Amino acid sequence: MDIKYDLHVHSTLSDGISSREELIKSALNNNILYISFTDHNICESITASYDNITIIDGIEIDCNYGSKKIHLLAYGINNLKKLNEYLKQIKLENDYICRSAIKILEHKYGIVISDSDISKHTNDLLNKRIIAKILLDKFNTDDVDFIYKNFIGSRSQSYIVQKKLQVKEAIDLLKSLNSVVVLAHPITLLNQCSSIYEFDSTMNIFFSYGLNGIEVINPKNTIEFSKYLDENKFFDDFIKTAGTDYHGDAEGYNGINYGGEKYLIPLLKELRKI
Repeated sequence: MDIKYDLHVHSTLSDGISSREELIKSALNNNILYISFTDHNICESITASYDNITIIDGIEIDCNYGSKKIHLLAYGINNLKKLNEYLKQIKLENDYICRSAIKILEHKYGIVISDSDISKHTNDLLNKRIIAKILLDKFNTDDVDFIYKNFIGSRSQSYIVQKKLQVKEAIDLLKSLNSVVVLAHPITLLNQCSSIYEFDSTMNIFFSYGLNGIEVINPKNTIEFSKYLDENKFFDDFIKTAGTDYHGDAEGYNGINYGGEKYLIPLLKELRKI
């Protein structure tokens, strides 16, 4: 039987709906041996000790490559305090941007977002995802596309343009902290490219920046695209990973039960080198 694992999981620390403790309990019940919490733009170590499971410190950082939106996963960060302090400055700027956007939403659409609305979702700094969650509540919908298209996306009158790291800046930062850096759900990049040739060329640039690998298995990737990443010899020199990108209820969490030799072991070997 193959190793059960998951290298891409979100908790209530960012935009997941289950706590890390709940997800670990579910992971243990499902015999998952390795798990990495990769919450957006924040990384916290699990201080509690657990038998029969290895928890890998991780993070998912939102960044840009020109006009393209990119997500990077990083594992084995050796200085969480330095990383979080660096990201905190960006979050402070985005908090100011989001609070200005709240005023625009009220002025243009009559949508009032109160302190109590905000406190239902965070006691910390505001970001675009939280604004989206508040608007989903106000419109009593789960249609995220509707919210972005009409209110906070690039084609809306109240577009929220958040500050993000550029890809090279993010990779430089993460590599300075001895972490292994992987492109998350690469189909997101492909969908912003004019062709597969532009995708390959962009990946070549990212690898020249120091990117270590690519997330071959992710629910966002199509089966055909995952096969392309697996079979293209260009990617054979780089780490390939797999993750569920799970955001849901802990009771439904089950990890990944295949491909451990291909998508887990190479990462573990790289982490041991650091």
